Amino acid sequence: MERSDEPSFKPRRPGGIGSNFIKAKQKEEAGEHNSRKVAIRWLTGTYVSNFMALVVLFDSYCTCADIDARAIGEDAPAVLMLLSDVCLALYTLELVLLVLLKGFGIFAKDTFLISDAVVILCGFVELIISNTMNADNLAGFNLLRTLRFARIIRLLRLLRKTRSLRELQKLVTMMATCLKALAWSFLFCFVIMTIWAMLMVEVVCLG
Repeated sequence: MERSDEPSFKPRRPGGIGSNFIKAKQKEEAGEHNSRKVAIRWLTGTYVSNFMALVVLFDSYCTCADIDARAIGEDAPAVLMLLSDVCLALYTLELVLLVLLKGFGIFAKDTFLISDAVVILCGFVELIISNTMNADNLAGFNLLRTLRFARIIRLLRLLRKTRSLRELQKLVTMMATCLKALAWSFLFCFVIMTIWAMLMVEVVCLG
């Protein structure tokens, strides 16, 4: 029986440690991507939105109680102020989770989040000032009034959280997009009124 002197080459099977590692890494990334999508869907879902809408309504009640108490020269109940701080913490938690899940690019896609971040920052500044200054200095501190006005703006979050108010949200969005044009129109009207007033002074009074 003749034996062949040519070497026999066995086909190399694909795979190995490297390919298994790549597959495992791809599966891990796919699982992380799916879990991120589930978390985003849960965070922006109906239940969380309705819960945050209730938080906004309760926060508005706490704000009204604080304003009424300060209007008659009294202090608001400490329990309501504590619960208002809890609402601020919930707003912060929601914003932080959105940034962690979607990245900072979400601020470019949704301009309302920028206003939310500013209002939340004003809330923490107000909290720090209220806890570090005494009552006599707070009475004449004008910056605190501005920060309290920012607390009132929190009520606008209700437009974003309640799905039945989508039409109002669209109206606010259109007003925000037209804000630049309205500002230029106001400036133009101011210039025209100034020119007209100067003309009337020249013609009527000095003529």
